[in-house]
This record gives sequence, structure tokens and C-alpha cells, in this order.
Amino acid sequence: MNFKVETVIPDEQGRFIILTLSLEEKVIVLVNIYATNDVAQQVAFFKRLNQQLEEFAKDTIVIGGDFNCALT
Repeated sequence: MNFKVETVIPDEQGRFIILTLSLEEKVIVLVNIYATNDVAQQVAFFKRLNQQLEEFAKDTIVIGGDFNCALT
């Protein structure tokens, strides 16, 4: 695949990194996250992440990583 990394947006707390790639004239946004396991901090984390991703709402976004969402 031929792609070009256009931007890199790291989180100042080291909890996520966002890459924007140009791939065949499309913009692909790759996001890797490592959410905190404290529920109260998770709310703030996901709000901050959402704010960062708002500018890419029209692009294809792929998110992966550790969401730290325990079922029990």
C-alpha cells in the first residue's frame, strides 16, 4: 500500500495517538488508545478524545487499542 502520513496528534498524557493518512486520494484516520481503568477518568478521557476526533467527522476513522472496559 502506498500511503503518506499527513499528521500525527499525540495525547499529552500518552493515552492516544491519532494519525491521518493519505491513501489513494482518501483520508484515513487511525487512532490507537489506552484508556484509563478508573471510570471517572474514562469519562474525561473519552470526551477529550471525541473533541480531538470532531475535526475528522467526514473522514474514515479506525479506532483500536485498550478501552479498559471491564464487564464486571
